[in-house]
Order: sequence, then C-alpha cells, then structure tokens
Amino acid sequence: MQQERRIHPRVKCPASFRIMVDEYPDEVGQVLNLSMGGITFIFPEKMPHKSVCDFIITCPVTPFNLNIHGEIIWSKNFSSKDCYISGAVFPYLSEDEVSHLRRVISIFSSEMEHNHAKEKK
Repeated sequence: MQQERRIHPRVKCPASFRIMVDEYPDEVGQVLNLSMGGITFIFPEKMPHKSVCDFIITCPVTPFNLNIHGEIIWSKNFSSKDCYISGAVFPYLSEDEVSHLRRVISIFSSEMEHNHAKEKK
C-alpha cells in the first residue's frame, strides 16, 4: 500500500455521504474523499475555478451536518458519467468546523482500518 504524502491524509467516504453546494440548491453530489485540508466530489455541474462554496455535508454516522466553506481548485469531466469531478480546499475553517470534520474523519478512518483488517483475514 502506498504511503499518503499529503499533509492531511484523505479518507474515502461511503456512497451515502452526500454534499450540496449553495449556488446549486437543488443539485446533490457525492463525496469521494475528505480530509482536514479539502474534499473531492462528483457533481452534476462544472464548478468554476476559485469559486467559494458553502458545502452542507450530511453524514449518516453523526447527528449533525458539516457546514464548511471551500474553494474550488479543479474541476473536470467525469468520464464514466454525465457529471464532473471536482476538488476543493478548506482554507478558512472555524474551530467548530475543525472539530466536526475531525470527528467525521476519525469515524471513517476507523471504519476503513476495520474493513482492511477484515480483508486480511
């Protein structure tokens, strides 16, 4: 397995982990991975580079939504679907956002480790 070289390691998110972006209130996308530094997601619209978005991320394993501001740093066509894959960074996290994000990442990191251990058996 390749060592993660990023400052903030990414965790994969389950299919039920969803995202909404405020400029497109009726559109819903899907989170691919998440870290303390940013997010990669699939969305029906191409996100403009450097646009600032309010992400409302609903997570089935926590009693709260993550409300996070992010800046789009790339967006490209997702080849197998009629949608786009995009990446955003979280440059301005509040203390509450940091706390909630850490909690969710910790839950999914533990779940990934548990599933990896089961696969090795």
